Amino acid sequence: MLPAQVLGELSRVLAVKARRPAPAVSEAVIGWSDCFDVADSTWPDFEAALDLMADHQIPFWDALILAVAAAQRFRVLISEDFQPGFT
Repeated sequence: MLPAQVLGELSRVLAVKARRPAPAVSEAVIGWSDCFDVADSTWPDFEAALDLMADHQIPFWDALILAVAAAQRFRVLISEDFQPGFT
């Protein structure tokens, strides 16, 4: 399962950093969404992200990914944005 925010970040990286054209970005994002269930962000997820941001000094959008993962009971979350061993 993927938090929808991850797909948003994928689109930004492909468009801005990799300079891929919009159709290629769209194709990649849709391809990933076809392979995995996508977890939408809810208002409670946003509230939890605000708490995580304050408690752990992490950027809001990373906190939102973490909040959605927790709400969906992900067993594992792989990210380059958290320090090793972060739980």
